[in-house]
Amino acid sequence: MQATAEPGTRSRLTTFLIFAAWGTVVAPATIVLHELGHLLAGLGLGTPDIALHYGSVSDSAAESGFPAFRVGLQALAGPVVTLLLMAACMVALRKHPDHPLFFTALFAAPIRFAVGAVYLYFAASAALQGIAPGQPNFDEFNAAQMLGFPVVPLLIAELAVTFALWTWAVRRLASAIRLPALAGTLIAIITGIGVWIGGLGPLLLPCTGQGFVRPRCTVATRTKLMIISRYHDPSLEKDTISQPASCPG
Repeated sequence: MQATAEPGTRSRLTTFLIFAAWGTVVAPATIVLHELGHLLAGLGLGTPDIALHYGSVSDSAAESGFPAFRVGLQALAGPVVTLLLMAACMVALRKHPDHPLFFTALFAAPIRFAVGAVYLYFAASAALQGIAPGQPNFDEFNAAQMLGFPVVPLLIAELAVTFALWTWAVRRLASAIRLPALAGTLIAIITGIGVWIGGLGPLLLPCTGQGFVRPRCTVATRTKLMIISRYHDPSLEKDTISQPASCPG
């Protein structure tokens, strides 16, 4: 019987290609799972006119006077799903430390927490200048506003957990495949998210409505609209980007 190659004996090029291939598929999947968290929470809470898009969910909660507490729970559901996905990957990696599915998912899922890091930077900068920070539009901030808890400890906790799990996962890899696995994963995440946001996502889960697009779409969607604005009425673009997202991804 032919012996199975140990993880440490896998060639660097093969490791890179395997992790890159998995990561390209996994990265968009983590986005959809995050948004499904918003969608399922909204459906359970009775959010009116809720719909799933490729990087957001839209609804008419603001126009309908929907209770702020329920809006906050819906906003919080996406990050909760992301954290649960990370926990599931950690459990799986305890038994299969070099499995590309679980490794790439653990790195791809919390990429969106970088928004919180950016907010912390600007909030700290504003505090040093003695001015009030801006009013951003992302899940944790919206949930904190609606549910009445401080957002900074939550963001710090998310970033700390992410950094700790990333470090733990990398150290569990065999040293011979550590660098190519990590390189393939990072390149794949960038590629996968780019392909999803840049074309495949809008094709499969478009932000459609009357006219070109519904008012409530993600920051990524609004950026894309500005780039392709020559293809539609500029007044539609103005209306679209001036209104806040319901549950940005």
